[in-house]
Amino acid sequence: VCGLARKIHDSSPVASAFATIVDQDTTIVGQPRTLARRCASRWNTEYDTINTALILEQPVRTLLKDKDLNLKAFKLTDDQWNLVADLRDVLEVSRPLISEVIPALESLRRALDNAVKSTEIANICRVAAYGGLLVLNKYLDIVPHCEALLALAVLSPNLKLDWFKQNGRSSTQIQRIRETIVARFDE
Repeated sequence: VCGLARKIHDSSPVASAFATIVDQDTTIVGQPRTLARRCASRWNTEYDTINTALILEQPVRTLLKDKDLNLKAFKLTDDQWNLVADLRDVLEVSRPLISEVIPALESLRRALDNAVKSTEIANICRVAAYGGLLVLNKYLDIVPHCEALLALAVLSPNLKLDWFKQNGRSSTQIQRIRETIVARFDE
């Protein structure tokens, strides 16, 4: 499904054919009109791609019947469509709410840090964990600049400012977060 989504986005003839099929389908009202594209650097894009494929299943099936587009490698059997639906349901359970992004990133950071320091796993795994930690730290460095994420975490009933204190933020950092949220509220 992710490969087909990439093909739809990368190929003008395929994209045009799919858009025409979707436009002709009168049952698609208020729904996505194309498949979400998987992005390796964003979690849950697999879920989004699979979910939009299921929403647009009939147009996708129609597209895959067009022999001129040479898309037979992407054709799914009915059993495979059922597996796609099952996978979507499994992935949906683990989709974090936006207010859970900062805690999820912190949890991932701790897990990667523990893996890097572990003497019980293979060195190659420790090196891979270190690489993941370096990338994750780049994302964590920009979190303070994303006021929406901070506000959602602070306003979340189970997090609030205490969460930041419990997770190693200094009193200065917490005060800055508080000031940012109050300033936004006062606007």
